[in-house]
Amino acid sequence: MPTTFQFHEKSGDDEYIIDTQKQADLGDILDANGNELLEWDTIASAVNFFRLANSATGNAVYFSAQGDDTNVGMDVSSKGTGSVTLWTGDKAREALICVDTASAVNEVTITPAATTAAPKIAASGETNVGLDLSSKGTGSITLWTGNGAREVLIGVDTASAVNEVTITPAATTAAPKIAASGETNVGLDVSSKGTGAITLWTGNGAREVLIGVDTASAVNEITITPAATTAAPKIAASGETNVGLDLSSKGTGSIKLWTGNGAREVLIGVDTASAVNEVTITPAATGAAPDIAASGGDTNVSLRLSGKGSGVIGTTNPFVEEMTQTALTDTATVTIAQLLTKVLDGTPTAAATYTLPTAANLVAGIINARVGDSFYFVVNNKSGGANTITVAGGTGGTSDGTLTVAQNVIRQFLIIVTNVTGASEAYFVYGIE
Repeated sequence: MPTTFQFHEKSGDDEYIIDTQKQADLGDILDANGNELLEWDTIASAVNFFRLANSATGNAVYFSAQGDDTNVGMDVSSKGTGSVTLWTGDKAREALICVDTASAVNEVTITPAATTAAPKIAASGETNVGLDLSSKGTGSITLWTGNGAREVLIGVDTASAVNEVTITPAATTAAPKIAASGETNVGLDVSSKGTGAITLWTGNGAREVLIGVDTASAVNEITITPAATTAAPKIAASGETNVGLDLSSKGTGSIKLWTGNGAREVLIGVDTASAVNEVTITPAATGAAPDIAASGGDTNVSLRLSGKGSGVIGTTNPFVEEMTQTALTDTATVTIAQLLTKVLDGTPTAAATYTLPTAANLVAGIINARVGDSFYFVVNNKSGGANTITVAGGTGGTSDGTLTVAQNVIRQFLIIVTNVTGASEAYFVYGIE
């Protein structure tokens, strides 16, 4: 027969005590109305038990597993589909609710930690078990540090969301992965707040690799596209219909184009203080030629090609130079612009002298002239009679070689700039047989 414990009132107060130690199987402790408060269940050969301890001011009361065994667990269970709820504030505020799940075999295990180690909340049960964490309604999930003083990560509820971020750790020598997941094709957006920048680091956050700077009202951006086997990845401007792509070094640093995993330099763009002129490369449609041209803020800009040291500039295919003809008749002073057409067609009616520009004008007419600059031109004597054309150097010019051109003769001349200093300009002109 189950035994019912009776309480006896202590004289002088409202406390009750059990009058004697009893042994009972399914014995009850009843309340003032005779209803069950607590039932004892006998376990054969039991050596472990519960202990209730009261406490002094400021301390918590104590409910613990005790017994003869060195390590004793404590099981708390609801009945049927009832939940186990942990409350605070005299049962005014729910702190934790453990919900019954039919046929459940997986659970959450909370493991405390020794000094300097972190406690652990983990899924347990079957061999491979995930751990789901969910807010209620439109509430967010927030990860904090500093005793809840600093937010580290916020997971925001999005209505009808089907796509998410998956973080995958990695084995030795491999890199962890942060990836979009969900539908078949899902992008991944990363955004700063306000005018903050997005920075990519290496070396445990010691070295910046890439900085994405916020730009007010920006609508254009850079798109990086990877590539399949044998194809090249692509870095491209995107956004509006027509968008340029600017690439800049910092300070006096150069911009370099490499091949061979950064082993071989192909192109170097060198910083030049106060530069306003540059090179523009223009591709071409079918049947047309690409164009490499000088451009910039100046109206007239030369384009120089230079070998290194004693190296030369060569062409695989024939070099084609654009020329025009300048028509002259009798004795005249030839301008540098006329000389640079490269062909002087003369039709003198008598013996004529074609005087070349002064050295000052010649140097001024060759934009950004340097000592050693040179060019060829020809004189074609198309006179109707036996009238000779003589080529003469202008002031500052020195003449050498055959300088006369007889009727129906075409002669080539070479000009070499020998001095570009102001007020001391000079050149040589050579008549070539």
